[in-house]
Amino acid sequence: MNVVLLAAGGTGTRTGQDIPKQFICVDNMPIIIHTMKRLEACKSIDKIVVACLKGWEMAVEAYAKQFNITKLMLIAIGGDSRKETLYNALIDMKPFVSADDIVLITDANRPLISEDIVDDAIAKCREYGSACGVLPSYDSMYISRKGSTLITETADREEVFRGMGPDTAPYDLCLNMYEKYVDDDRVNTLPDMLIDSGYKIGLSKGSARQIKITTTEDIEIFKALLNSEKYDWLK
Repeated sequence: MNVVLLAAGGTGTRTGQDIPKQFICVDNMPIIIHTMKRLEACKSIDKIVVACLKGWEMAVEAYAKQFNITKLMLIAIGGDSRKETLYNALIDMKPFVSADDIVLITDANRPLISEDIVDDAIAKCREYGSACGVLPSYDSMYISRKGSTLITETADREEVFRGMGPDTAPYDLCLNMYEKYVDDDRVNTLPDMLIDSGYKIGLSKGSARQIKITTTEDIEIFKALLNSEKYDWLK
């Protein structure tokens, strides 16, 4: 079984709105439902789990019924951090999944995730044992050390990738990593944990369209992308 674990525990303070960003409506649909509908349509996805901001569980359940999200398996209550929120969800998932079921962790506010991204994540996970969705860096890349307002060095853009998700691994490995690192402030994401523990991580497909909605500008970009059409002559 392939299960998507949606991180939906953020409060969305950077959007400056009165509700968490994942519940902001774009084209008469909450962002989290845009994401879930795309995952619902993915043939390779069997179930969806939402790691939800505390107090918004009933909203997720109601929206899922309204928009006919049939793959929703579980709504888990979030914690004080993204890492704790996902750890809580992984624990709650235990009665419903097997050790070798593949878990794809992604953000509820990445509403343009696509089937080819999901399928490649699953394929790379099976090939390498885990995977992380990435996008190559096309711009020049620079490093500025903490506390500095100057460029301190350059980075080879061919060796630098943007993490887009999903972060993908078998259920037992995900749970073991979060159990090990939930109180370790050095690492925050599943790839961080896997690297620190010496596991291989395959690079799976990402897309520039797969934006993470963090600011009001991102909402405007998402709306534009949502309503855009590809030119017929583009290959």
